[in-house]
Amino acid sequence: MVTTHNEWKEWVSYILEGVYRQADETKENILKIKSLMDEYKSIPGQNSFMISPQMMEYLFSNPFYSQKRLSEALGVHRNTAAKYFQDLEKVGVVQKFKYKQGYVYYNEKFLDSFSY
Repeated sequence: MVTTHNEWKEWVSYILEGVYRQADETKENILKIKSLMDEYKSIPGQNSFMISPQMMEYLFSNPFYSQKRLSEALGVHRNTAAKYFQDLEKVGVVQKFKYKQGYVYYNEKFLDSFSY
């Protein structure tokens, strides 16, 4: 239809509108995530790991976590990773659910930033 009816202008406008809308949604998601990062940085606590750049990078690398992956990412023992998750759970950053013989932790607010 575009070629036979010479409707290139309309087609280009349609494509550009889609690119604009996607860029706008992406910008909004980035702003939500940035706001969430700022919220987490301001959580009062005694544990510096909660606001460390390494922990922040880990928390925003994926919305689902395990003790094994956290211990590998931060170079800490699995027991230390378990303690970190307990502390993060106490302040509402992560929740958990039982999976097989362990737990999967997740960041609900981070997940929500991807929903429309």
